[in-house]
Amino acid sequence: MEEKSDKQIIFQGLFFVFGVFLLALTYNLFLVPNDFAFAGMSGIAILVHKLTGFSTTIFIYISNLFLLLVSFIFLGWNVTKKTIIGTLLYPLMLTLTYPIAQFFLPYFELHEMII
Repeated sequence: MEEKSDKQIIFQGLFFVFGVFLLALTYNLFLVPNDFAFAGMSGIAILVHKLTGFSTTIFIYISNLFLLLVSFIFLGWNVTKKTIIGTLLYPLMLTLTYPIAQFFLPYFELHEMII
């Protein structure tokens, strides 16, 4: 297996963070305001928010921490350590992109959900 250079690792990390940022922005800008639950904990968070009013971001924080604990118990440290950054970065990006989404939300009027 070829060894990655420091530059490659940094670029991969930056692309990963940027991808999570875009995912979180899309979630806050399109999915939550339109109550569009698609899959995973993010979809369940939207359903819970719709039924109870509980914050989607807090639900994702709690559920991700719980799933990390379950992963550690059943799969061990070697598997769990590979997912920690993404598991913690996604809810953090949800928190950071919420004000950005609230700023741009009035400019996105979605009357045709199919489009």
